[in-house]
Amino acid sequence: MTEKFDAQFELAEVVGQISGARHLAGIVPAVGLRGLPSRIEAICRAIETLPQDEMLAFRPLIETLLGDLDLLSGELDRRRDALARRLASLDQNGA
Repeated sequence: MTEKFDAQFELAEVVGQISGARHLAGIVPAVGLRGLPSRIEAICRAIETLPQDEMLAFRPLIETLLGDLDLLSGELDRRRDALARRLASLDQNGA
């Protein structure tokens, strides 16, 4: 049961980190997500050891995480595309 509590806490923290990064992505030049893949991997390993009924309790948070990751990815893609357009404009203007 301790493992489930730790995984829930960690997963909630990661969801908060991604959500915060998503909101900051449009405001600040860089968003720190160092170590995120290994944290998510550890959470998934912990969840996989649980009985199926306990695993299912994680579904809403995992779905939230996946949705926030998609939104963050979209925001980062928009920023990359805007930067590429700006750089192309500078090249065309000879600046």
